[in-house]
Amino acid sequence: MIPLKNTKSIFVVKPENMVVQIGEFIFISNDNISDVKIKRLGLISAVDKTVDIKLKDGADFNLIVRNKEKLISYHEENFLKFVNKYKK
Repeated sequence: MIPLKNTKSIFVVKPENMVVQIGEFIFISNDNISDVKIKRLGLISAVDKTVDIKLKDGADFNLIVRNKEKLISYHEENFLKFVNKYKK
């Protein structure tokens, strides 16, 4: 995972406002994942999801992910694959 930092409002997430935090890169092997939960973010947004990744060593990552992102061409297809892999 390469975290992104929003340089503008915390309430509006746009790719053009995101800055790559390459120094905070995290590699997570599939063998180290103990659980992944993907849920809709609130009742209002059908576009955003929360992704909670728990690792066997106790680490926990809580992410907010958009289903569709027109400015990032590979995102929609690959996020759908990720969701399908961990959907329960």
